[in-house]
Amino acid sequence: MKYIAKLSMIALLSTSLTSCALLHQIRSYCQVQPGLCIFVSVVTAGVIISALASSSAAAGVYYPYYTMSDRRLKTHVRRVKTLDNGIVIYSYRYKGDNRNFVGVMAQDVQKLKKFRHAVRRNAQGYLEVNYAKLGLKLYEPKLMAQAGRAAQKRAIAAAN
Repeated sequence: MKYIAKLSMIALLSTSLTSCALLHQIRSYCQVQPGLCIFVSVVTAGVIISALASSSAAAGVYYPYYTMSDRRLKTHVRRVKTLDNGIVIYSYRYKGDNRNFVGVMAQDVQKLKKFRHAVRRNAQGYLEVNYAKLGLKLYEPKLMAQAGRAAQKRAIAAAN
């Protein structure tokens, strides 16, 4: 239990301090206990999403732009939580990127009549979501947007 508490605290700190020296300790421990690290990551992501979804004073911002959220551009997808409004939250990585993100799958949001207006198809045929239209805040929206665009570029290059 002591390790879970320590990893949870380190995981929360590492979301904002990605160059932190403690990340080396996390990586070393996660090589020995990968199952526990995945569990702690998913629980931590759930706690962050719950806080963001339920508190208007929570950290994070309403990002009024469309962000790449097409399932085809993501890997390591794990369901974290289904919100009361039906939106499913996942942890994932964009293909070709080793950073973890927490968000939605555009394909899921499209199925929710109440939120279809938050999804659009871009010129390259990939789906994007406007998180502000979902009423969700993002912790690092610009970082997520950049990672999504990079994944789309890699996918297009691989297809050609």
